[in-house]
Amino acid sequence: MTSRGSGGIDADALAIDARLTEIARELNLLLNVTPMNGAEAWADFERSGFESAPTLQSRPLDFDADLVKRDLYNVEIERVEDSALNPLFRAKRDEIARQITLLERASDTVHLRSMENPGNR
Repeated sequence: MTSRGSGGIDADALAIDARLTEIARELNLLLNVTPMNGAEAWADFERSGFESAPTLQSRPLDFDADLVKRDLYNVEIERVEDSALNPLFRAKRDEIARQITLLERASDTVHLRSMENPGNR
């Protein structure tokens, strides 16, 4: 059994919570889902009379999605014996994994489009 912190939560749970939080923050989700050309895309959309969908440019990821996922799944959630916290940590890990996948797919889509249209980089 691990030592308990002042609030009755064991040290393993606190460490796992801190690590999941750190990984989630490293993703910069809000920044990475914000298009680089938002104002320009809006202006183009407005000029088209709101008829033609704007082309949004995703930011290049500043992390390797595979390495972050590996790090995420290396967090030893199974060490948490608390039956209330363990499923919460697993759900948080799954949420972070889905965010990584979302960012990875958005980045891949932009990369593929730039390969199809080299002049639009």
